[in-house]
Amino acid sequence: MIGRNAEIAVLSRMIAESRGGQGNAVALYGVAGIGKSALLEEAASRAGEHALVLRATGVEAESELPYAALHLLLRPARHLIDRLPAGQRAALRGAFGEGHEGVPDRFLVGLAVLTLLADLAEERPLLCLIDDVHWLDRASLDALTFAARRLAAERITMVFAGRDGAEPAINGIPDLRISGLARSDCEQLLAGLTPEVRDRVIEEAEGNPLALLHFAGILTPEQRAGHLAPLPLQPPEPSMAGRLEQSLRATVRRLPERARLLLLVAAADGSGSLRLVLGAAQAFGAGPEDLEPAEHAALIDVSGDRLRFRHPLVKAAAYHEAPLARRTAAHRALAGVLDGEEHADRRAWHLSAATLEPDEQTSAILASAGDRAAGRGSNASAATAYERAAQLTVDRERRARWLAAAAESALGAGQLPRAAAAADRGRRLAADPLLLARLASVRAAVEAEQGIRLRPRTCSSPPPRASYGSRPPRPRRCSPRRRARPGSRATAARSGGPPASWSRSPPTWGCGWRGWSRPSAAWNASPPATPPPASPSSAPPSPWTCTPAKPPSPSQTRATRPPSPSQTRAAQPPTCLSCAPSPKTRPPARPPPPRQTCTCPPARPPSASPTRACPSARPPSRRRTWARPPAKPTAQQRARACPRVACSRRWKVGRFRWWGVCGRW
Repeated sequence: MIGRNAEIAVLSRMIAESRGGQGNAVALYGVAGIGKSALLEEAASRAGEHALVLRATGVEAESELPYAALHLLLRPARHLIDRLPAGQRAALRGAFGEGHEGVPDRFLVGLAVLTLLADLAEERPLLCLIDDVHWLDRASLDALTFAARRLAAERITMVFAGRDGAEPAINGIPDLRISGLARSDCEQLLAGLTPEVRDRVIEEAEGNPLALLHFAGILTPEQRAGHLAPLPLQPPEPSMAGRLEQSLRATVRRLPERARLLLLVAAADGSGSLRLVLGAAQAFGAGPEDLEPAEHAALIDVSGDRLRFRHPLVKAAAYHEAPLARRTAAHRALAGVLDGEEHADRRAWHLSAATLEPDEQTSAILASAGDRAAGRGSNASAATAYERAAQLTVDRERRARWLAAAAESALGAGQLPRAAAAADRGRRLAADPLLLARLASVRAAVEAEQGIRLRPRTCSSPPPRASYGSRPPRPRRCSPRRRARPGSRATAARSGGPPASWSRSPPTWGCGWRGWSRPSAAWNASPPATPPPASPSSAPPSPWTCTPAKPPSPSQTRATRPPSPSQTRAAQPPTCLSCAPSPKTRPPARPPPPRQTCTCPPARPPSASPTRACPSARPPSRRRTWARPPAKPTAQQRARACPRVACSRRWKVGRFRWWGVCGRW
């Protein structure tokens, strides 16, 4: 080869390393016609007879057939499948459509490919050449790249070749970019032309080897003598591949009509089977003798029962040069000669290419092909089949069902934008609740995978009814069954923080919960030195009824003694519990009953008189006795409403005890 010494050296080094037990893989990238296929041929010749060479070439017509390229590559190793472990053997046979164990696991399929290649390399070194990766089906490419990334100690070299910038890309494998030839190499390749003509062809070809040979081959004798027009040899196109394809289409256009029809059928088939191409070409009246002009033009090679195009651009030129009516007729003829269950998928895709209007029968055939692809684990091919089936049907519910299946398959293949688009289209058509649920689940899975935060659920539960002396409600998570109450810590955090009137308080209940609580005037305000007399005008507004306090019983009446200085400092002015201000901020649901005037005499400071008029407040005593709290209010309400009252009672709240004298637990 001319001008590819560096690339050949890299491939030769990799082959030598694999012979020593160090497996490797590389991916060649370049534009169409740059020489990738020629490099693969050179690598096969450098491997010699001491290595086993396995080949596979991507075909555009089989790009939607799951595991088609893998089946083509592993044909020489089919006798070793029975030696695989049971799980790998079942997965690989299921991928090839030979088993009925259900959907094959993609991990087991890739592991079976690696094991099969390793068993094959035990006999002699192995060289795997995969050309036209951009036309491989996704399932085969995933299995091959899975094996290529794990060739650590195997005598295997895998070389992939694909167009630069074409999808799908190969991840995790070193790549080698193929550039155009240098000017000296181009002059060596066009040594038979005059300098003026050679410079003009090099300028037009831009270093592309295939363009150099093609442009030099189409020159007329006058042009070879130097009589070139000032205009370019070919009309300007956005890329060299486009200009080269236009030139190849002009070459195909000069062939006889029957030869063009044969090339069209061969390009539409893509499998290279000469028997199949000739059988389909009989519908156009073409025969084997019509292949001779295409062979003389160096467009195809015929050997045995195989028909191969010299370059993929030649096949593209032969297909796109024909009008639409002839292309659809060629696909319909190929679908007619493909019979048998093993060709069901190919027949379905040929019928799809031949159908331009909605057709329920073709739609059902494509849906069955999608079911088979999904059953073999090829989600990408299944999604394509379901989408095409949805396009060819006119029934609204059936189209929504196919779109739902396409969305689920695309989600399984990891194609999130495609799954979201199919789910959105199906949601606009579906009316079945179960189908809508399937589409919604796909959309939710896509948003979860993409990291989209869902819109928070708005709590619309009514606020809890406040009660006298009740503590703030416990925080609850917002869920369809259990929502956070307004005023809780969860609601405060979701709304940006608690109100300004709230305060971060220490533990105020037996549970020890620290959280946001509403402040109480009786808690935070300092007690006055001399409490004002209780009167209706000065009484705080409270919806609760103030009942007169009962006089103390004879058992409760006892002689008092002057308090000690410590008790005098700790004692606070007594306050009537029934008249204490309520921390409640919201009005009750029902209108409160009319308030009554408190008949309790005004409280006096402890220093003025040892007696107290309010029976609820008792003098501090060193002897702390148990006392049963009254029925109304409860112990918790009394503790919340009047924590600083100077009484000797202690109320038992849960497992904790509250001392009214010092307010401690």
